[in-house]
Amino acid sequence: METDTQELTRLSIAIKDNKAYEASNYEPQKIIGNKEKIELIKETVLEFYGIEWANVYKRGRHGGLILCRHTIIYFIKKYTPYTLVSIGTLFEGKAEGVPIDHTTVMNAIKKISDRMDCEKDFKTNMDILETKIRAII
Repeated sequence: METDTQELTRLSIAIKDNKAYEASNYEPQKIIGNKEKIELIKETVLEFYGIEWANVYKRGRHGGLILCRHTIIYFIKKYTPYTLVSIGTLFEGKAEGVPIDHTTVMNAIKKISDRMDCEKDFKTNMDILETKIRAII
């Protein structure tokens, strides 16, 4: 019959062995920087909407382009530490070569959030898109 000390020693060894097994099977996640995250987010959203970056980058008022642009902005803000101003530099504003204003970035994020709250189908599509984004970043 085991004494309490022997039992504790046996359990301690079993726990250490299990941790060693878990550590040997550990595969670290690929670590990517924020710039790479932005590129992956852009590529995923563009593919989802079937739009090219050249069309989204430039100022355009077409509904599909605006939705795609707002979605990219929303996910960049959600998954990177970039400020509203720095996100604005990724897009062209009213004048060629001038970035969009931080208030425009705020508006884009609000529009996506509000639409997700109001439209079930849109929320479902955003969830699908977010799942794709989370799988790659």
